[in-house]
Amino acid sequence: MSLGYETKPVGPKFQIQVVVNGKAREHLARLARDAGCTTAMYAQRLFDAAFAARCGVSGDAELESAIGVAKVDMTSVAPSGEAPAPDAAAMEIAAEVAARFGVSLDTIRGRSTDATVCAARAAAIREVFRKRPGMTNKQLGAVFARSHDRMSPILVKLGLARKGPRA
Repeated sequence: MSLGYETKPVGPKFQIQVVVNGKAREHLARLARDAGCTTAMYAQRLFDAAFAARCGVSGDAELESAIGVAKVDMTSVAPSGEAPAPDAAAMEIAAEVAARFGVSLDTIRGRSTDATVCAARAAAIREVFRKRPGMTNKQLGAVFARSHDRMSPILVKLGLARKGPRA
């Protein structure tokens, strides 16, 4: 019986290969792209977070250090390992819009597809776009925890697509 994974020694660590269906692979790749990292990096962070969440504090300092028994904010990971700092004024605008809808800024920065959250997110993007017109897609993405390449289709969908070259 195959368990869908295998381990291989790689120095002091082990490589684990996980077999998933195509739909799960596509979704994982999309999440990784949105987080600005490779699928393998995202999968490693998912494993670390799941292991830490499931196994929790063990009292073994070496194990806890290895798995990072700390919250990992995967939405702000850029390919270089450093995310651009979100524009403070834009974050404040987005927080004000979120409050008008009765949700938190963290909620609209998240992945929820709830109708109220989506409406709040769209309204916040519109408001930030209108009040901070010089922001690049990368800067907008940092505010809404999205990669810059995810902002273009979002802006098109909201009727905010930019025309011509950017200065």
